Amino acid sequence: MVRMVFVRSLAITALFSVPVYADPWTNVTCTNQNLAWSFNSLQQSPCLVASYLGSVCRADNTWRVPQLSGGSIYYVSGSSTKCICTSVVWSLLAACSLCQGLDSSRWTVYANDCTTADTSPPGIYPVAIPSGVAVPDWAYYDYVTAGVFNQVIASQQAGPESTAPPGASSTAAPTASTATSTSTAAPVNIALVDPTLVRL
Repeated sequence: MVRMVFVRSLAITALFSVPVYADPWTNVTCTNQNLAWSFNSLQQSPCLVASYLGSVCRADNTWRVPQLSGGSIYYVSGSSTKCICTSVVWSLLAACSLCQGLDSSRWTVYANDCTTADTSPPGIYPVAIPSGVAVPDWAYYDYVTAGVFNQVIASQQAGPESTAPPGASSTAAPTASTATSTSTAAPVNIALVDPTLVRL
């Protein structure tokens, strides 16, 4: 019995020490100065952090977070994955919307097309965090129960950031400066389907 627990511990340690690569992309410019608290210690916007986390589950390691326009909001449609069907990514995208001076989507709208198998309990990001990013503590708060992101509560969260495990860095990982550059690749699973929704 003790040996089984030890083997499981080794497997868990091995799982979390494997480097996870992400090639994030966003063209969002945050214009709302009241959302400065939403940037992490690496000065990465919530939009870029969301892109890092969403990229992990994609075969090409890229998940694009585009600038919104008008009354657009972010939501999942046709691309349900364990990485994006989580309240952590939704919280980051809600802050991303607010930092653009726009409204954020309700959890039920954002996660409408997420499968039950892909949806994590509130406050859980179910896969390893990629190297090169720090996930703010406020992104893990349970906003799902209320159904809406609360920026006042978020700005009051002061816990430590979550990062990739030590030794999980990759020399091929992009730096913060290159991560925000405009890509020439075609957008992946993003479409402006009407004036109010941006599909992810």
